[in-house]
Amino acid sequence: MSKKLLISAILTLAVFSSCRERVNSWTDRAMAGTPLTTWSFSIDGESWKEVTIPHTYNAADGHSKEYYRGHAHYTTSLPEAEKGTPRYLIFEGVGQSCHVILEGDTLCYHSGGYTPFYIDITGISGRELEVYCENTLNLDRIPLSADFNKNGGIHYP
Repeated sequence: MSKKLLISAILTLAVFSSCRERVNSWTDRAMAGTPLTTWSFSIDGESWKEVTIPHTYNAADGHSKEYYRGHAHYTTSLPEAEKGTPRYLIFEGVGQSCHVILEGDTLCYHSGGYTPFYIDITGISGRELEVYCENTLNLDRIPLSADFNKNGGIHYP
């Protein structure tokens, strides 16, 4: 039994290690020089402030038992794309799940908090990028309980 557990742990580490390396190479090739670090942020959709990514909306209350668990909205403008060049949106973590929207069209839904994902937007026109994220309690998303908070926000652009 412990041999199976050890093999499973090694395979899991190998998968996450290769995923991280792949994300870094995508970042280097596809988005070099165009990080999306400045965003507008709102919890209620009415009060907006400029934030720098990485950002969590639990920075002030993240160490309390009553920290905010809910929805938030981020928006930014994409730089103009050179015609014919590949374009990717790369997120190394958005807590705990999110909808990524470009010019009002949903590009993807991602659930997995601290796991990386990317979206190929080659040939898709539009500049207004929105990310709706949330960190509400969800029994289908791990971890269910632990001694750390499930912070919301765009952790790694």
